[in-house]
Amino acid sequence: MRCDCWESKKNIITILKDSGHKLRSEDHGGVITDFHKQQDMSLRAYSKDIAEIFDNELEVLADILKVKNLHVTDSWFEDSNRNAYHGIHNHGGDGYSAVCFLKYDDQEHIPTQFVSSTLSALDNEAMIYKPSDVMEGDVIFFPSNTLHYTEPSESDKIRSILSWNIKFYKVK
Repeated sequence: MRCDCWESKKNIITILKDSGHKLRSEDHGGVITDFHKQQDMSLRAYSKDIAEIFDNELEVLADILKVKNLHVTDSWFEDSNRNAYHGIHNHGGDGYSAVCFLKYDDQEHIPTQFVSSTLSALDNEAMIYKPSDVMEGDVIFFPSNTLHYTEPSESDKIRSILSWNIKFYKVK
């Protein structure tokens, strides 16, 4: 999904990211994130701000899913340098998650990739969804239990993302 008013949102997000810089000291093989510190310290440093910044996008998601009371529970920044990657993981068993591409060169970076929970009926291999036409400012929403990963970066440009988890209530 393309963000509306991306340039103004990007400026606000950059301020948030810079203000939380003291939390961003973790380097996991070239991936720099504040995820673990926020989890360890039970911080929700950006969650309220993220919900406000992406209000329109969250509203579209709520309409599609026919849910209400979306609540951003966790949020974190992640920068990837050359050769950095993020191994296969998920964000838990319930709710949805999102990734927003903050610094992303569509000519040099590869977006987050998603692994199906079932194997291909044709060759019994994992089915991998590789989003196409991803641009800076795009947001991808996905079920939190979906396995996903990033491939090693071959770019000298930093790939920067903002991720968050979402809980909600179904509309009856």
